[in-house]
Amino acid sequence: FNCCKNSKAHLAFQLMAGLGLRVGEVVNLRIDDINFHKNTIRIETEKAKTIDFMHLHVRVRKLLHSWVQKFQNRILANNGYILFSDNKLKANQSQLHISPHWLRNEFRSICFLAGLNENYGISDETRKGKRQRKLYRLTTHSLRHYFITKVYKNCKNPLHTQKLARHQDFKSTQNYIHINQEEVDKVLKI
Repeated sequence: FNCCKNSKAHLAFQLMAGLGLRVGEVVNLRIDDINFHKNTIRIETEKAKTIDFMHLHVRVRKLLHSWVQKFQNRILANNGYILFSDNKLKANQSQLHISPHWLRNEFRSICFLAGLNENYGISDETRKGKRQRKLYRLTTHSLRHYFITKVYKNCKNPLHTQKLARHQDFKSTQNYIHINQEEVDKVLKI
């Protein structure tokens, strides 16, 4: 995050890592989704098409509160989108929030600056009109993996982890929990 100089991207990445949000969920956050009094945030879950409420961690709450105070007028002028866009599409039109594509490109640039731009291969595109692309070890979705792994390591409760990951099926949650060999060895010594 130290390599991220764009404050909007920085906030988005912090929200993704601190709440486990997907790219589409973070770019679509609106001021009405945040309740600072109850310390909750409303999330329209992208995959399950459900509405979830999450508790705001103190650090995430402070970041959001500071951002909203600083950019309240801009947020309101862009239909309440927290991560409002500065791009004008046509004369009287504008994109109201940042695009997922822009955020992914920003993440890739930051990985490059941080020396974390390692790739592990090339995609095998079979669909017509799609070209091959590099497959990177770190993507914006890695921030979600980080969050879910951190939750599991802190609580050691698979059901709590599944709930905070906002997965309907625990099999999905299992794909996100990353345990290294040192942790396995530690369990075997008990």
